[in-house]
Amino acid sequence: MPDDFIVQNLKYLKFYWHITCCYIHMNQLVPKYYDKFKCIGSECPETCCQGWPITIDKQTFNKYQKLDNCNLKKKADKFVKKLPKEIKGFFAQIKMQEGTCPFLGSDKLCSVQKEYGNSYLSSACSQYPRKISVYNEKKIKTLGLGCPESTRLILFSEDSMNIIEDKLYSVKRFIKLYDDRNISETKILGEKIFNLCFSLMKNKEFPIISTLCVVKKLLEEKKNLEFFPEKLETIYNYLFNHFKNDNFLQFDNAGLILEFLRDFYVFTNEQNNNANESSEKMSKNFINVLQTTFETLIDKSRKLEDQYGEFGNTRTNCLKFLRNEYPQLFRNYFLNEILSNCTMFTSMKAFAENRLEVSLLGAIIPQLLIIGQFSKNNHTISQDDISRAFYLTHKNIGLFTKFTGNFEFTFRKKLSDILKKIDDNSSFNSLLFLFA
Repeated sequence: MPDDFIVQNLKYLKFYWHITCCYIHMNQLVPKYYDKFKCIGSECPETCCQGWPITIDKQTFNKYQKLDNCNLKKKADKFVKKLPKEIKGFFAQIKMQEGTCPFLGSDKLCSVQKEYGNSYLSSACSQYPRKISVYNEKKIKTLGLGCPESTRLILFSEDSMNIIEDKLYSVKRFIKLYDDRNISETKILGEKIFNLCFSLMKNKEFPIISTLCVVKKLLEEKKNLEFFPEKLETIYNYLFNHFKNDNFLQFDNAGLILEFLRDFYVFTNEQNNNANESSEKMSKNFINVLQTTFETLIDKSRKLEDQYGEFGNTRTNCLKFLRNEYPQLFRNYFLNEILSNCTMFTSMKAFAENRLEVSLLGAIIPQLLIIGQFSKNNHTISQDDISRAFYLTHKNIGLFTKFTGNFEFTFRKKLSDILKKIDDNSSFNSLLFLFA
């Protein structure tokens, strides 16, 4: 090809490259616990085939239409229904029977998988609770806490959140029709903030509450820092020194927490009883644990305000027990949340802050369930009880699940109303007071 032809058409050749693909090296970040995970199948105390809608991708749906097992084909025709519109790769949904997948056998194993193998599982079923995020040319693998086995692996080991980094060779396809220098700078800034927050959360000498405050403030400042990225270190150092102790939250919050438990319990039961679709109902296991917590910690025959002191003492003793026996518990939880939701550091402010609040609520509810069990068991609690509090919460509460219809909207609104009783201006502050 003549040199002058190349020169004359360089811009077109460059454009062609951008609209095809770019071969890049990617780093893979994997927490130490990830490769230890293996589904425990019929031994699982809270099956993932129950309690929420199960989605089916188009390829799996087509396989279900051609099943040669008569009984399974009848079930597929009856219970596997196409969605009105494909959503994020999900083409159809399994209609649940009293909250349970119709393909789940009496042995608590999937009848389709037993008959046809793993290749007949939908992507949702085969991947859960695994989560893969692509973040700034990094592939990040994590597990969710809606699964008993993943919860056990994440929460209780001192080194579970140690990160293993490997290099991958990958192909990234994209369309690029504009100058992306500003976007790249935003990504770089987001990654720097993420690295600072993740490292700070790993610092055992720095209080968890204080770390959450630093994360919140950096997310708030991210938009301004995009114009002055060189100020990141200065702002971070200021926040570090400002929040290096958690004395700013040392007050008697027992009353607030007990009132939150009462309001949350009452609403959850009302909403669950009024749910029209079986897939919108929370699992009986969660409702039972929540009820036990409420009945253990709140005496309905007495005024609530007269019980603040007793609850405060119980909570203090429980948290002291957890710090002594499981010092890494909540730190591991938030490290996994930061890693699993790393994209919030490059997302819009509203989404990022909402995601942080969801993570915080995901620690508050289990903490209440743990305190209830601690009180019931004469001031002791097992690892199984702690694990159960987390996986039941993350599987069943509307903010963390794929509930459809009005449930999630109603839950969010009611939760907002409850939190406004604590701090009318900031739901994050309200949640912080509940967790502190």
